[in-house]
Amino acid sequence: MVDDELQNLQDNINELEPKERIELLIKLLPYVMPKVQTVSARDGEPIGLDWINEF
Repeated sequence: MVDDELQNLQDNINELEPKERIELLIKLLPYVMPKVQTVSARDGEPIGLDWINEF
């Protein structure tokens, strides 16, 4: 059943109005894109660009 739906997915998407396609893509993005998380500096990690001189 799922295999049949996956095969028809492109046809079903093509039948949508442009606005509906965009809405569908917005709803599906969280399932295919990685989530962005805040990263903070830790003690002992370089703060500046001094590490570039090591190369």
